[in-house]
Amino acid sequence: MRRKMMKVKKVVFVVLIINCFLIACSKSTDSSTVKEHVEKNSENSKQKKVNKEKSNKEKNTWNKKKGEQSQNKVNGQEESMSDTQKSILLQVYFSNDDATAFVSEEVQIDALTPEAVLNALISKGAVAADVQILAFNTVTVDNKPSVEIDFNATFSTFVTNMGSTGEYFAIGSVCNTFLNAYNCEQIKITVEGQTLTTGHAEYPGYLTAFE
Repeated sequence: MRRKMMKVKKVVFVVLIINCFLIACSKSTDSSTVKEHVEKNSENSKQKKVNKEKSNKEKNTWNKKKGEQSQNKVNGQEESMSDTQKSILLQVYFSNDDATAFVSEEVQIDALTPEAVLNALISKGAVAADVQILAFNTVTVDNKPSVEIDFNATFSTFVTNMGSTGEYFAIGSVCNTFLNAYNCEQIKITVEGQTLTTGHAEYPGYLTAFE
């Protein structure tokens, strides 16, 4: 009977040892599984963070490009509007082919400047190509808006060599074009600071528009 009890105790002891071993293995496995799960979640979390940062970066880049494109479009419109505003139509007066009357034609210029007006006159053959403006002013004389313009000596030589009719239309073309461009009533023309004198006439004072 005692031997039988001893045998039972040994069996129980062995069973207990086996159970303890199995429990330990189970805990170790669970611990390892939990660790892997945590590490996996941690990696997933890091990957999500990286993906989110990448997405935000791409989004910001796209927004920036979109903003730049939008700004460029706005700037392009502003530049186009600015060019349109600067570009004006100038009414240029000159003699007809048989020198019997003035004719006029619209010429597009980038901006209203004395040089631009002179170049427009030159393009229509109203003034010689080597004529230059030495000084230019818009003033008020006797309560009238007026233009004062000083040419180089080439202008005097040009009009003098044209004969009286040619002189009339050359000076008239300058007067009418500048008066109309600057919305003035009278104009004074000088040559290198001196009164314009030709072989046919002198022009000491202010001139009004020619008929």
